Amino acid sequence: SNDSPESQALHGAYRESLQGHSLLLELLDDSDPSIRASSAGVLACLPTVAGMSVPGLVSRRAREPVGWVRAAIAFALGELGNIEELRHILAEDPSPEAQCMAACELARLSPDPSLFEPLLRFAAEPIEDYDRIPGAGGKSTGDAADAISRLPQSMRWQAVPTLFESLRQARSFDTEPLVRTLISSAFEPRDAPLAVLTEEQRQILIGLVDCQEIWNIGGLFGLLRSYGLPPDRNTCAQLAGVQFVHDKAHEALSTGVAYSKMGFHGKAREFIERRSEEHTSE
Repeated sequence: SNDSPESQALHGAYRESLQGHSLLLELLDDSDPSIRASSAGVLACLPTVAGMSVPGLVSRRAREPVGWVRAAIAFALGELGNIEELRHILAEDPSPEAQCMAACELARLSPDPSLFEPLLRFAAEPIEDYDRIPGAGGKSTGDAADAISRLPQSMRWQAVPTLFESLRQARSFDTEPLVRTLISSAFEPRDAPLAVLTEEQRQILIGLVDCQEIWNIGGLFGLLRSYGLPPDRNTCAQLAGVQFVHDKAHEALSTGVAYSKMGFHGKAREFIERRSEEHTSE
């Protein structure tokens, strides 16, 4: 409740933060980029004074020379609901960090099909040091994947090959947003366990079963249950009608076949040819 000790402590912390609002605006002009970025990150958490924060953030962005600081400003502008400025950043800012953050915030505030292409690009190639930006959820590929999950399901399905490619490169908890979006491309949340899969669902599940890295992440099990899927790899494989084998050649072939069955024939051919060249060179 609002009268709980935890709630009172949070309200107290928020009130104290408001006391430093004018200082935060001043620190947007500090000589240290990390201070400027951190100030934007704190301003993002003060929505009740957004009307005073946004002009300062917009002004700072116009003269900010550091791309990742402009990304932090984009995060703050998004959290404070300034859609118009985010669209300018996505269209005009030369920094991939700022563009990615703007696209992710726009997907949350105003999902639009025009966001699909930039988000797909950011989901494919990680941006170096993106995770240092205040407001970043982790790697840029994960943030972009999470943003794609807010777009229509048909668009999520178009992103499947790119997301699987990024998933194979991801490690540990960086896999979670990619897995969430992949599952949401073919499944709907449900309480009862799934007993029969569509072909699209089966191919997504086969791709997940083939990915060793994700099965060490505890958070995956609750996610699977929320979509009616079994919480362990063996049972998922049985549901999909396959057995998982730790063999690179077999994995490349099965992945290529899965892409082909999804309708991504060019991607299937590219994947198998590339893996065949890698196998020949070993």
